[in-house]
Parts: sequence; C-alpha cells; structure tokens
Amino acid sequence: MPSDFEQPSPNKRLPLSKALVESRVLLGGLVALLVLSNIPYGSYVLYPFELFSTWIHETCHGLAALAVGGTFHELYLYPDTSGRALSSGVASHTGRVIVASAGYMGTTFFGGLLLLLLRPTRFSRTLAGVTVVALLALVFLQVQPWTGMALFLLLAGSIALLAFASPPRDIGQYGLFALGILMLSTLWYARSTFTVASLLVMGGVLVVLGIRSTPAVGQLLFSLLAATCGLNALTSINVLFSPHLTVNGQSNASSDAHTVAYHWFGNHKLWASLWLVFSVLFLGWALWRSITAPTLNLAVDPDQPKVTQS
Repeated sequence: MPSDFEQPSPNKRLPLSKALVESRVLLGGLVALLVLSNIPYGSYVLYPFELFSTWIHETCHGLAALAVGGTFHELYLYPDTSGRALSSGVASHTGRVIVASAGYMGTTFFGGLLLLLLRPTRFSRTLAGVTVVALLALVFLQVQPWTGMALFLLLAGSIALLAFASPPRDIGQYGLFALGILMLSTLWYARSTFTVASLLVMGGVLVVLGIRSTPAVGQLLFSLLAATCGLNALTSINVLFSPHLTVNGQSNASSDAHTVAYHWFGNHKLWASLWLVFSVLFLGWALWRSITAPTLNLAVDPDQPKVTQS
C-alpha cells in the first residue's frame, strides 16, 4: 500500500511526551537550579547566577527610570548579591511606582521572555517583536541621555537577534553572547570596584561562552540564566516581605514594596504578594508555553508537496 510521508507542519503542536523530550535541556536546567538551591555548598555554584539576577533586577530599575523620563546614574553590585540602582528626575508618584516595581516585575518578564525565545514559535516572535517596537518607541519618544538610548537600542537589538536571526539550535550561544554584551554595556553606570570587576568577568565569560561553547552547553547555561531571572521573586520571598531592606549588609528604611505602598496605597505586604503572584503565574505560563507551543520548523518550506513512497 502507498504511504505518505509528510514533512512536519511548522505550526503542528507536538504531543506532550515528545515536547518534554525536546525540552529536556530546559527542564534539566530547572532541576539543576532547584537541586543546587537545596544542597550544601550549592549556593557557591549558584553565586554567579544570583549575581546575574541582581544585575538584571537593578538594570530594570534603571531602564524604568529612563522610560519615564528620568536619568539612570549609578549601578552597584555587592558581594552578598544585593544591589542598588540610583536614578533621578522622576517626579510623579506613578513614575516612582513604575521604577520601584520594575525590579521584580521587569526581571520576571525578562526571564519569561528568554524562556519563550529558547524555542522559536510564532507567539515568541510576536511577543519579541512587540517588545522591540516598544523599546524603540521609548528611545525616540522618551529616553533622553545618549547612554540610555544606547542601552535601550542594545536591548532591542539583542531581543531581535534571538527572535529573528538566531539559528534555532544555536539560540543558547547567541543568547549568552547577547547577554554578555548587554552586561558589559552597563559598565558605564558601575560605581564600585566590585561592580566593575563583576561586570567585566561575567560579561566577558558570557561573550566567550557564546562564541566557543557547544549548542547543548549554550542552551543549558542560557536556560539556567533565564530560569534564575524568572525565579527572582520566588527566591527572594524573605526580601519581598521583609519590613526592612538589607543592602551590602546595611538595613535601609524601605524596600521596593514600601516605596510603591508609600506613593500609591496599601502596605508593602500587599504589593509583595501581588509581585509574587505575578511571578508564579507568568513564569509558569512562559515555561508551559515554551515546552508545548508549536515550534517553527524554519528549514521546511510549507509549500513543499508531500513525498509518496510505494
């Protein structure tokens, strides 16, 4: 009997079992992250990932300040993996709420976006395209200092590179390279020896790994970085709900959640809870979507006829 062998459709949703197999590197990264978080000395292995997450968190504060018309002045990373971003020129209550919320919300969104970009789908490309357009609109309509414009353009270019120009099997390597360049670009804002050293070492290592690592290693490391960002609120629950924020070993008067409560309404526990719920829902959704969404088969011509074999 004749049997038809058809190239897989670019929009065909894989069975869950096969989708899990194809996402084994991502799932392996998540398992490794959870295991290392709960074993002795695992924190030493995770230290650079936690410092990377802090860098994303603080950079999101700075980007938010630029997005609402302010100025991003200084970036600090500390050996205890805490950090600080100093900005000015944000006068409105809503603007300050946006800047304060951007730490956890922005880090979660960025981590979820990276997870989605691990597998090229129509949805991930659409979300990336919308994000790139929004960043470019901010550059032309709102962001003023040339350093801020350059940072926004680099971020938009990195997302576009991963979504539209990276070969699917090499997305991890391209992602490591792009993240390394972004990290090095924030050296302009670094104001301490530890911050400069951390950005130089981590950014340089990411660039080298992006160039030299294998696709499997690149995807695993990129998955770990994405998951670390997405889990930022979950792994910082004590910080979220703490009545005081400890930065570089010193207790400050208020946290990001306190700032939002002061300028809007409620208390810090309300806003910490909302951020936590958002993180759980968004990360869970991004992870599920990344695993189960139909993958674009870029090597297949949708108009190619079926091949019939007798």
